[in-house]
Amino acid sequence: MTGAAVGDLQRIQIDSQAREWLRNVQRGDMKQEELEEFGRWMAVAAHAEAFAVSEWSGACIDALDHRPDPQWRRWKQEAMQRAVLGTPKVEALANWSDLVFSPTSRSRERASTGFLKAALALAATLAVVAVGLHWQQAATPNVLHYQADETTRAVLLPDGTRLTLDAGTAVDYVRLGDTRRLVLPAGRVYLNVTKDPRHSPFVVASGQVETVVLGTRFQVSQTAERTEVVLEEGKVLMQRSGSSLSTTLAPGQRGWWTVGASSFQTATANPSSTLAWTRGRLLFENVSLAEAIVDVNRYSRHVKIELAEPKLGELRVSGSYMAGDPELVVAAWEATMPVRAKHVGNRIQLMHK
Repeated sequence: MTGAAVGDLQRIQIDSQAREWLRNVQRGDMKQEELEEFGRWMAVAAHAEAFAVSEWSGACIDALDHRPDPQWRRWKQEAMQRAVLGTPKVEALANWSDLVFSPTSRSRERASTGFLKAALALAATLAVVAVGLHWQQAATPNVLHYQADETTRAVLLPDGTRLTLDAGTAVDYVRLGDTRRLVLPAGRVYLNVTKDPRHSPFVVASGQVETVVLGTRFQVSQTAERTEVVLEEGKVLMQRSGSSLSTTLAPGQRGWWTVGASSFQTATANPSSTLAWTRGRLLFENVSLAEAIVDVNRYSRHVKIELAEPKLGELRVSGSYMAGDPELVVAAWEATMPVRAKHVGNRIQLMHK
């Protein structure tokens, strides 16, 4: 792969990470460990640039500003110092970030709201223009971005590959030379990869793992700590980016890589069970009630299930349920398990009968 192609790939991956962090920040409920991970990620000047270009919004600024943290300020200062030392083109970004994150009292902010908005708009424009000039020096590949909201989404890629994105999952697709690449920062995607007439490999980049295929059906799941692949048909190679570590999966197998591990792990899998979500079903086989609730809530737009008694989370659940209908799922649980439900606003609380 040429040096330019490597630069393009790195830029695509960083952009995908930036969009994922933006969504997390805008949620407004990031945990301390997530903030620490975000701080380490932002300590790289290129990451800070990408995050600024993605979209600095009022919600993002407000979410961070409401979590004053000396460690965060230290990370920010280090990132801005690196940015200024690395290239003068991002100096405007450093100035803008200093303005946004400067420790000001709530009363002072309210007194100067108009000035702050105007200053932010001007500084944001300068930052985006500066970064844009910097990145336009090299031709940017045509990156296609796809995102599923609160339900699954079917996607047809230009090469004929079909994707099913799980709720809340976003991916980027690009063709670099002879390679088709899909970048999955987090979430879950099912792929039916079409065989390319030119035998171009298809690579899914997720976390620290690249999954290489020529034509097959499989699923990739990505969390902060783990990459897992379940193979339904064909053959895939899972490899650790930048190393010789790899494993090859056959149909009916799953393989996974955990951050900090020294090797891949494999085991048998039941694809029809694992891929039930692509058919609008939730199939549980002896999983904890706490785990099942997480999956049911993923597809519920307006009503969320919660445990009024945490101990109930240890109960085991088996069965097939319709995704997106939490009331129906709870009704089935009430009929088959020692639980009863209570509606409180837009929540369903589960407690012992």
